[in-house]
Amino acid sequence: MQEMLSIVRYYFHFEPDSTTSDYSRFITHLKFFAQRLLRNEPMRPWMRSYFS
Repeated sequence: MQEMLSIVRYYFHFEPDSTTSDYSRFITHLKFFAQRLLRNEPMRPWMRSYFS
């Protein structure tokens, strides 16, 4: 998880505030993303609209 946060910090030049509820929500999203990535799960059809 720390490596993913390092990528976010570096790429977006952004330091998330770990004391906020937004941070907790962001970490949850990263966890689910990592699970899908490690399981090699394809992107769900409804998710594709976010990236087009």
